[in-house]
Amino acid sequence: MTRDELIELGKKIIAPDVSEEEGSGLMELFDAHVPHPVFKAREVNSKEKLLLNALKAQ
Repeated sequence: MTRDELIELGKKIIAPDVSEEEGSGLMELFDAHVPHPVFKAREVNSKEKLLLNALKAQ
């Protein structure tokens, strides 16, 4: 998965209309494609931090 695809996935994760179940599935997909553990979705406290980390990785 490309960086741009990961960023788009991060945006989907933090979208206000995403259910908890859908968000969890998207985070698993994100985690499976991120090479650096520091950016794992499960390691952040909020959806906003996830997006900020993905954007910083650019």
